[in-house]
Amino acid sequence: MPHRIAVLGVGLMGERMIQALTGDDRFEVVAAFDPDDTRLHAMAERFHFSPRGSEAELLALPDLACVYIASPPKHHVDSAIRAIEHGIPVYLEKPLAASIADAERLDAVLSVQSVPAVMHFPFSTLPALPRIERELSLGIAGAIERIEVILHFSQWPRTWHKAGEWLQGGEEGGFLREVFSHFAYLTHRLCGALTVETVARRDEDRAGGCELMVTATLRAGAKKIPVTLIGGVGGAAPDFNRWTLYGKKRSYRLEDWSRMSISDGEEWGELLPDETDAPTAWAGQRAALDAWLRGEKHPLPTPRDGLEVARVVEALRGEFEDIQVLSHG
Repeated sequence: MPHRIAVLGVGLMGERMIQALTGDDRFEVVAAFDPDDTRLHAMAERFHFSPRGSEAELLALPDLACVYIASPPKHHVDSAIRAIEHGIPVYLEKPLAASIADAERLDAVLSVQSVPAVMHFPFSTLPALPRIERELSLGIAGAIERIEVILHFSQWPRTWHKAGEWLQGGEEGGFLREVFSHFAYLTHRLCGALTVETVARRDEDRAGGCELMVTATLRAGAKKIPVTLIGGVGGAAPDFNRWTLYGKKRSYRLEDWSRMSISDGEEWGELLPDETDAPTAWAGQRAALDAWLRGEKHPLPTPRDGLEVARVVEALRGEFEDIQVLSHG
């Protein structure tokens, strides 16, 4: 029998997840709830699930394998705790929460509960990531010299990213939470926990606005590998993101979410995954979700991983005593 999945929130990520699971006979999206009733019913008609009138009604459904939570970030923790209280495993969209206090509150609940929970960081099932991990562990790349993250957005929110007003507000939104968190997770997984050293940030000049520019230095893991971040909004150029790990003998690059490259000092070439890897991150995510729900080994990150990422992101956003916030203009 397929895993019965409930979905809380049918915005952009909710829609993408439902679409990814639909047609895979390992899963059945049985129901969803979203306060936007018009969108909820349109999605229900499109994907043939049952629209529910409230979160409580959704969580009361019998025999759920898990609930995927893709609501705005400030609701993540409360919804996750209510699902856990119902004994329902939780598959939680990133970011974990909109504040460290909320993230730690969920961590405390999970530490005394036996209900399983994982997070959706798509890079956890990135093709070729197992190859990078193996080569780093075997020393094929040599010592890691540094890691570099560059993010550019012509505007924020992005033109296609219609996820509500929360995305452009400092309380829940901004590119650090929405985009940099992916690369913080990837760096954390490969090199260890990140700590912030210096930050220069320029914010929108309106109250409660998002960051417009961030330049930061960080360190990763016990070896304190240098990490640099340069991110900004504005400018007549296509949006792009680029993460590069520079090794003494071999380097790895990820661009625009899925294009992976490798260099031994010459030109960058395509980084080929292992033959056993899933062909796409979404295919890998489905396989990992199926394994998790079956109680098998899987690569999906835990909310504790999400908490570590949140600590770094929120430090960059302001919970860092040495931060320098630049005026706009």
